Amino acid sequence: NDGKPFFAYLGYQAPHGPLAVPSEWREKYKGRYDQGYDAIRAERLARQKKLGIVGQGVVTFPRLPNLPAWEELTDDQRSQAARKMELYAAMIEYM
Repeated sequence: NDGKPFFAYLGYQAPHGPLAVPSEWREKYKGRYDQGYDAIRAERLARQKKLGIVGQGVVTFPRLPNLPAWEELTDDQRSQAARKMELYAAMIEYM
């Protein structure tokens, strides 16, 4: 209320390794990413099209060459990747 300007900054790149959130947040997204990043990406684009956020002709950018298809990962790799996505989502929401 002093009439002086202030600077506020929220760095959306703030979540980084190690992925850590308060214990009560750790299981909030449990299972949400089990279908894998390829399916989630397609699901998000379909929802954006339905909402009119992007045009119907929009296609996803090709997966980066260093990122294997979800189906190519072992069960252990999928489990680890899903867990990382769960924790990252919790970190973003907590932030």
